[in-house]
Formats: sequence, structure tokens, C-alpha cells
Amino acid sequence: LGESGRDLVRTVARRGYMIVLPEQTVRIARDLSAGPTVAVWPVEANASDDTSHTLADGLTQQIVAALSRFGELRVLTRNVAKSYKDRFESSADIGPALGVDYLVEGNLRKDGELTRVDIHLSDTRTGAQVWSKTFRVDVNPSNLLAIQDELSGQASAMIGSYWGAIGAAEYTRSQS
Repeated sequence: LGESGRDLVRTVARRGYMIVLPEQTVRIARDLSAGPTVAVWPVEANASDDTSHTLADGLTQQIVAALSRFGELRVLTRNVAKSYKDRFESSADIGPALGVDYLVEGNLRKDGELTRVDIHLSDTRTGAQVWSKTFRVDVNPSNLLAIQDELSGQASAMIGSYWGAIGAAEYTRSQS
């Protein structure tokens, strides 16, 4: 590797060697003639049970898939957003780094016997929240997939359809 490779290899005590690649920021090429770009941040589960974490992961995947069905939206894959999860403080920081216009975030919380699912849409160019919805559902392992399908379908329709939150925000933006 020579002198230029000294920073790429580190010795790990009693293990051997480790290759350390420099961290790179992914810049996503923007085609401004295409529609808005959306990233879906991993849904957070503020409960300790496995069912909540499974629901959170499934919701993230389902929302990405459901939003991808809207042809005018460009949706980043779940893995791209997940790899950046702990690097940013706010949606305004995420937008320029990932090249996205909108960010979908969500969290789950236990509310007695029910689970509260909050889903938010932010405009990353301004940092403003443009849409929010709270769902209250009775979650148990036997109805997990049905709840994922129902919530992701409702949320994605409210966010990504022609008359949804992104369409309304883009219309308002074009008028100003």
C-alpha cells in the first residue's frame, strides 16, 4: 500500500489488521425535471417489546414501498436513509446531504393497551413540518402485518397522492 495506505490499515490487538475506509458523503444526482425526492427515516419504537420494534421496521419498509408506487415521487431506499440515521440533528441538515426535498419520520409509543403511531412529513428545504398524523392501533403479533399494511397505505396516500401533502406543498411552493 505504500505511504498513502498507512491510514487505511490499523492493527487490532490480538486480532490482526483492519481496513479503515475514509467516510464518504453520498451525493445523489438531482434531476430537477423529475418530481420531488423523499426519504423515509427509520420509524423509532419507544417501547422495549419486540412487537413494537418489528412493527417499526415493517412500517418503514412498507411506507417506502407504498410511496414508490407514486410515479411522480422519487423515493430513496430504506438502506440509504438508515445509513445516515445518527448523523444529523434536523431534517434541514438531511436534505442537502441526501439530496431530498421531503423527509418522512415516525415513532411508536405505548398508550395503555394501544400503540400510538405518529408519522410526520417535513420539507427539508425549510425545516417546516408540512403534515402529521397520529394513528392509535391495538397491536399484537397476530395482526402485525395487517396493521403495517393499513397504516402504510393510509399514510402514503395522505403524503404522496396527487392531492396529498407533498402535492399541496409543491403547489404552494410554486405559487410563491
